[in-house]
Amino acid sequence: MPYERYRLDLEREGFQHDPAQERAILHLQKIYDQLMAQPEPAPIKKTGGLLSRLTGRDKPAAASSSPAIRGLYMWGGVGRGK
Repeated sequence: MPYERYRLDLEREGFQHDPAQERAILHLQKIYDQLMAQPEPAPIKKTGGLLSRLTGRDKPAAASSSPAIRGLYMWGGVGRGK
């Protein structure tokens, strides 16, 4: 959706194509696609209180088996459209 939105905005008055911005949008599109492809997380089970944790009856929730999605750090001068 980010790239689609970028293309639509270019058709509006006041927007102009910028190759650097387009490259950034393509990176953002990749992250967006990865996030949208992730399965819904399972609901978190409510845990017991302090006593349950101390006695070992309360087991911590299992970690997610999905690989971490790598983010994107954007920087640039003023007026670059970050």
